[in-house]
Amino acid sequence: MNRLYANICNELDKLWKKRRTKGFLLLTLLVPLLTASLLALLPKTAGVFAAFGSNVPMLMLDLFTIGLLPVFIFMTAVESFAGEIASRTIKLIVVRPITRTKVFASKVIAIAVWIALLLIVLLSASSIAGLFVSGGAAGGYLG
Repeated sequence: MNRLYANICNELDKLWKKRRTKGFLLLTLLVPLLTASLLALLPKTAGVFAAFGSNVPMLMLDLFTIGLLPVFIFMTAVESFAGEIASRTIKLIVVRPITRTKVFASKVIAIAVWIALLLIVLLSASSIAGLFVSGGAAGGYLG
């Protein structure tokens, strides 16, 4: 279990060092804020609220789960698995005292941890941004 944990930390470190990963984290922060500011500038009679609604967290969750998160997951998985072969670092992983199953599991767990972090950041940013949309409520399904 120690080797698996160490390899997960190594994979998370590799993910963090990529500019694409940091860019997607910045995108996850900026898209809800920009969307909420655009929705706040539009008058209620513009019909935008009827089409999209003023519930920014649900709007952002729909946008990210349908479009942006799958793209990021595919890009990260391709870079994590096939990128090792392309950069010729797969030999370094294979000669470690860890099984191939644990190498695979650590890559998948690292991607899952990163996606969970992105979803937490998205929830926080969209909830804060939802407070600035006219109506002042971050969510609208509870009552």
